[in-house]
Amino acid sequence: MVKQAYFQLNIASLRRIHPVTILNTSVNHGTIHQIDVHRRRPLVASACDDGTVLIVHSTVSDDLLSKPVVLPVKLIHTHQGAKTKDMKIDSAMAVFSTIFHTRQPHVYTGSADGTVRQFVDWD
Repeated sequence: MVKQAYFQLNIASLRRIHPVTILNTSVNHGTIHQIDVHRRRPLVASACDDGTVLIVHSTVSDDLLSKPVVLPVKLIHTHQGAKTKDMKIDSAMAVFSTIFHTRQPHVYTGSADGTVRQFVDWD
């Protein structure tokens, strides 16, 4: 199970950083190699070992009493890796990098097999 934690900086004490929301995803397995945040939209992409990219929508309100909302949008199976007999993930198909387009909700991924792929439509 992979956990993604969203951290909030406590302004009163700059030494204290604590997780606000932890998103548990039982779909992804292995290590998260990179997380990218879209510059203009509230989207976050995480590149994982199992050849998937998880896109989440995250919003933080101005009200200090309300918690941030983190919603999984899409799990993109980008680079399909074969699992070995002992259910370990083939590292040759792991997604090591992900980045959003600067203006559009397009995501690009790079894998250990040397390919770069673009994903446009998430429907």
